[in-house]
Amino acid sequence: MKLFKPSHLYKSILLSLCALSIFAACKTEAEFDGDILESINADTSSTISFKKDKDSPVAFEKTYFIGADYTMQDLPGNDDEKVDQLNPGFDLIGWKVEGLDGDMQKSFTFDENGCISSFHMGPRSITLYGGGYTASTDTPYKIIYKTQNITMDGYDYYDEQAMTGTTSTPDVPSYTDATNNLIDIPGFTAQTAAIVEQEIAADGSAIVEVYYDRNTYTLTFHANDGSGTSESIDTQTFYYEVSAPLKANSFVRSGYSFAGWSGSRTGSVAYANGTNYTIGVGDADLYAIWSLPNISITISMPVADEVGVTFAVDSTDPNKVTISAIIPDGHTASEYTFKWYNSNTVPVTLISGATSSSYIIDTTGWSAGYYQYTLIAKLSGTPAGGGTVQIQVE
Repeated sequence: MKLFKPSHLYKSILLSLCALSIFAACKTEAEFDGDILESINADTSSTISFKKDKDSPVAFEKTYFIGADYTMQDLPGNDDEKVDQLNPGFDLIGWKVEGLDGDMQKSFTFDENGCISSFHMGPRSITLYGGGYTASTDTPYKIIYKTQNITMDGYDYYDEQAMTGTTSTPDVPSYTDATNNLIDIPGFTAQTAAIVEQEIAADGSAIVEVYYDRNTYTLTFHANDGSGTSESIDTQTFYYEVSAPLKANSFVRSGYSFAGWSGSRTGSVAYANGTNYTIGVGDADLYAIWSLPNISITISMPVADEVGVTFAVDSTDPNKVTISAIIPDGHTASEYTFKWYNSNTVPVTLISGATSSSYIIDTTGWSAGYYQYTLIAKLSGTPAGGGTVQIQVE
């Protein structure tokens, strides 16, 4: 504002000055019209203090030095950071000045261009009071996004977004808008129904928390030339990035053993049976990988008219071998007694002694090497042959 020698402290508004945006169409100093009053030559000063109302002073004041030169000063306006000290979350309408009788005088209001009227300032201090407020349309608030943790028993901070909206008042409540400002978090889905919008607080303290749950995805198992349940397909559900054991393999393939799971039909084994698996974003597939039998077998041939030994590999599990007695023509197995020995131990260990003419050997997990088993048969208590089976685990 310009400094003039007043005829009265509260003389009617004479001039206009720019108070807000640099783009506002306010008058410049050269455009002022009306009477130019005589300069105050006294070398003194006066102050303008600013208050919310008559009982609540704010944290600053302006000092005007009264001298020989005309100067132009702006009153704080809606784009002035000091206005935030007056009433956070609200826009100032204008200023009022207290009259000699203690009543509030005419308000100096901001026009549509952000300008405010000026008044004569004499060599004495005065106080201006906020002449009213409207709810600000750019009051800050915050949206915080949280994702379900890996143990599925709580939520962790993921990100946040600074937002603005209209300050809420008792007469016209205004709320945050988190529902329409969701973010995309891969592997998670927002709990939209659980969002609780908050009233936009004038001091910018309003916070809305949005919770995201982990998605579930389907892992499909393929028999890959084997056979099993559900037309050679099985499935399992996983939560995104939550590790869990793979369900046990339910497929079989005649003459082969199950080696593990691969991410492709012809790939190498990536997951053993029952090992932990972690799924990413989206459904996934695993394919059964099959291996050929890892054993080779030799037998000793029987003597004529005596019991011999033969073998057969299990068609559903090639690690299992059934060794059996060969019964001579004209006899039946029930005429004999059989004893099966593990010939690898010292002393030799009897592993089956009864009337059973066969014994099942399971080589699963065996180290590579040679293993030997022996059958001794008797007919009416008299030795009647037998034989030896040698198994090579490769």
